[in-house]
Amino acid sequence: LTLYDLEGVGISTVRGKTMDMVKKMMKIMGTHYPERTQRAFICNGPWWFNSVWSMIKAFADPVTVSKFLVFPKNTDKKFQAALQEVVDIDNIPKRFGGTDERRYLHSDLEVEMRDFARKVVKKNNMEMKKVIWAPDDFISPDDP
Repeated sequence: LTLYDLEGVGISTVRGKTMDMVKKMMKIMGTHYPERTQRAFICNGPWWFNSVWSMIKAFADPVTVSKFLVFPKNTDKKFQAALQEVVDIDNIPKRFGGTDERRYLHSDLEVEMRDFARKVVKKNNMEMKKVIWAPDDFISPDDP
């Protein structure tokens, strides 16, 4: 399950190399992992999103595309109802119609995945890169 909240995403995000990467990623996911995603939600798309989504759907695998549900806002009652069909309301952040009051990226699963990523990075003598873009209300999980 994936939720893409596009609030604050600018059109420059989907131009050039970024759009090429999205196309390649969709092709790889559709070819090698078509059943890996149960459902993907997209909400808060900016004014230009529908045009970009139409282009993506044109070259993506139809089975993959059918798993995506697109909603104009995270406050849309249909969005919240669809999300609650697959996620318990206690695990959905308040901003998406649930009851979870934890800060962004502070759920038990997010903390566990981040710890795992850090272990893999350390084990392989790699370096963790800083996030280049984050939502305005993002608070780093490492912040107190």
